[in-house]
Amino acid sequence: MEQLINKNKLPEIIKKNKKNIFIALGMLIFTLILCSNFLKVHFAQDTYCVYYDGWNQYIKVFLTSSRMFNALLLAIAKVCHFSLETTIIISSILTILFFSLAWYILYRYIIKMMKKENNILDELMIIGISFLIIFNFCTFELTIFLESGMMALSVLLSVISAGLFSSGKYIRSFIILILASFGYQSSIGLFVLIALVFIAYKDRDNLKNIFKKAIWIFIFWGIIMLLNLLISKGFAIFFEVPPRQTTMPNFSEIINTIVKYVKFVLIDNVDVGFKYWYLSIIILISILFIILFTKNKKYFNIFEYIILIVVSILIPIAPILTMSQYMVPRMCITFGSILGILLLYLFIIMKPNNVKLVQKIMVTLVIVLFTINSIYFIRGSSENIATGYLDKNVAGAILNQINKYEKESGIKIKNIGIMFDSEGTTYYNAQPPMGSATVRSMITDWAAIPALEYYGQVKYNRVYEIPEEIKKEFSAKSWDYYSDEQLVFNGDTLYLCLF
Repeated sequence: MEQLINKNKLPEIIKKNKKNIFIALGMLIFTLILCSNFLKVHFAQDTYCVYYDGWNQYIKVFLTSSRMFNALLLAIAKVCHFSLETTIIISSILTILFFSLAWYILYRYIIKMMKKENNILDELMIIGISFLIIFNFCTFELTIFLESGMMALSVLLSVISAGLFSSGKYIRSFIILILASFGYQSSIGLFVLIALVFIAYKDRDNLKNIFKKAIWIFIFWGIIMLLNLLISKGFAIFFEVPPRQTTMPNFSEIINTIVKYVKFVLIDNVDVGFKYWYLSIIILISILFIILFTKNKKYFNIFEYIILIVVSILIPIAPILTMSQYMVPRMCITFGSILGILLLYLFIIMKPNNVKLVQKIMVTLVIVLFTINSIYFIRGSSENIATGYLDKNVAGAILNQINKYEKESGIKIKNIGIMFDSEGTTYYNAQPPMGSATVRSMITDWAAIPALEYYGQVKYNRVYEIPEEIKKEFSAKSWDYYSDEQLVFNGDTLYLCLF
């Protein structure tokens, strides 16, 4: 009887939520279009390493990084006897589903919070702004890896956690955020920014509550980052592998690191795209903020606005103060989302509708950025596929020479030594710098041999002792393209110079 009642209610529920169902489907279809290239086999440098190291070893790698969901994905693939290629496709399908769901849920949180259910223009703006928060050049880098589905899940859970926190469901929010960190720790920075904007809106007339809740937002983030570090060290001890190195830098080292990486993030855009382009748009949005501020003169808005920008830059930097000193786009998700976050702050708190010029500029800006980010996803995925083909061609040329040598000499190549020419380049000629999406695997010492093994279906040992005369010869040369001159055969060893 209960099932019959539910079946009778289903058409009514669908009719009542028809608009939301269409919006959700539209977001799913649009995400599918943006990420359609990833529905075919594609590679990041790390993907070759999964093949090289095997499922078991890489499960340990993920566990010692406190990325339990990623380890679970590989464990399921192993148990189900999925091939590497099948796992890549399944993970990409999950990425599309989770990204589109994160977009929709963020949109719904904002709509319900602002009570804008029947204002079409405002709904379109919120759809566009939510897109900019979820889809940007930093979150794009999550899509290229074997474990992309679990990274996308962490983005989705971070959005849900922010919504729960703003609704006063703090325990649920904390638990969901812990789960989000098990997919990818950098994603939980989204929770911080989104939650800060939400409480700034909901508690806009109660500064005391804003301060109190903001402190708890940072406490949540800090505790979970510390928890992940402890879990990582625990698994490292369990598997008897070297744990992640942590240090206690002095004050001057902290300042120098912050200055170095603030420049790298804010000015260099993490080496993606043109210098200053993100900073330029932040300045433009800030001019709109100043115009709107002159209308309401709520000075606390200045503090909130600056905090959002500062937090978006410092959250990616904070973990590397005590750990490894490097940064890539996927570590800077908060910075990638800041344009959408600032536009969201202006839209829901600063009331741009009261100033027609600002409203028009904001609409134009959202449309332009929506278009740019969409193009970036499509081009980035295309360039990643192209990089994979180029790596395959270089690996194939090397493997052909190995086969030729083995036939002529009767000696099987067992070992490979890796060197570099005088000017090793990160990207192939004419390819854009798009972070890990277009970094060549055949320039990376830890990815080149796994790539050769994948395409050649053979196993090689890496040797680290290179004859001095070969080192000297290669270090004096520079190539822009692959050449057979980059290979030196000596018995069962190939000395390979990466260019």
